[in-house]
Amino acid sequence: MKKLGILLCDEHRPELIEKYGTYDQDFIQMLEALAPGRFEYQAWRCHENEFPESLDCADAWIISGSKWGAYDPDPWIGELKAFIEQLDREQMPTLGVCFGHQVIHSALGGHVAKSEKGWGLGAYPVTVRQSFGNFSEGESIRVLSMHQDQVQTPAPGFDPIAHSEFCPYPITFKNGHILTFQSHPEFVDELFIDLCHKIREKAGHELIEQTLAGVGQEDDRHQVRRLVVDFLLGDDQQENR
Repeated sequence: MKKLGILLCDEHRPELIEKYGTYDQDFIQMLEALAPGRFEYQAWRCHENEFPESLDCADAWIISGSKWGAYDPDPWIGELKAFIEQLDREQMPTLGVCFGHQVIHSALGGHVAKSEKGWGLGAYPVTVRQSFGNFSEGESIRVLSMHQDQVQTPAPGFDPIAHSEFCPYPITFKNGHILTFQSHPEFVDELFIDLCHKIREKAGHELIEQTLAGVGQEDDRHQVRRLVVDFLLGDDQQENR
């Protein structure tokens, strides 16, 4: 069984916790659906200044989404970046999702900023630049997203796996040990819908309605989740298959 550390960078609002559980449960449910019993989980609430004592606390790591920006001056973000630097040096398998994707690049020498293009909402398509996992070059990938910030310049050593006109670096990979997504493969439709309603005033009624109209259509979440499971299991992925 592989020890998986979840570095939480935010939490759902209380009314959403009642419906869906805490944010770490989103990842746990996603992974257990595809690899039941293969992981042992522990979460740390980094946004509340709770961090692992060492890298040895887990075999692989997930860095979650957040309402904070990777460029924000909050001390916990600085501590998280220092931990990411350690993960990279030791080549620990690390998955970054949304803010996690952004803060990894920010920590390792990239540039993250609020996009002039505005909100990225829904399962907008990105195009695979090079064959990766179960995806072929030129293939389109659609997974639910919710963000304003973007990686403007990727950190050195990262391969851009996909691109789009709206978001140039939606999926990146480094040396077999870091995989990042701007999207949210862990989200279920119902949670995404509730989150859209929460940001309606900020994102604008028209954009939210356009986004909600597309929820429930076929996307590539299952294939991306399979890719995530295989990445996190690493050398153990062939066991019990």
